[in-house]
Amino acid sequence: MDTAPAVSPKERSADDWFADAQASFEQKDYDRALGLANYCLRMNGEKAEYFLLVAKSLDASGKGDKKALVKAYESVIRLDAKNADAVIRLAELFQGLGMHVRATKLWERARALAPDHKVFKADAAKKSSGATGMAEQFSDLVEQGKALLQRLLHRG
Repeated sequence: MDTAPAVSPKERSADDWFADAQASFEQKDYDRALGLANYCLRMNGEKAEYFLLVAKSLDASGKGDKKALVKAYESVIRLDAKNADAVIRLAELFQGLGMHVRATKLWERARALAPDHKVFKADAAKKSSGATGMAEQFSDLVEQGKALLQRLLHRG
């Protein structure tokens, strides 16, 4: 009997596993995508796209804790400082967590990175249509309060 020598299975690279993770994400199998992306990170923890897939999988599944989600987006930004989408999503997360100072800094950074981003275009469209945000409403109330106080103080 002539048997061929056993061929060792090809070693899969992190990029090979990442391709599987992306395919799982596209098929809406977020748990598998998350597991594979985390495996890729153990093989090579310096690729922004691996962290981004972790973050997107956590976001899409809705099961992940906010701390892990924030950490994943922070890692994306650390490795790819010009990723405006990641900066915007992190700003949204901080805003939702009530961390308005951090969110504001990230919004400013995102606007500097991508002033024509769809988020900012939508914001500009709201402002031009007359809709006002909470910050503008608060500012208007403060101005109204100042005017009222001045009128009351000048009466006496």
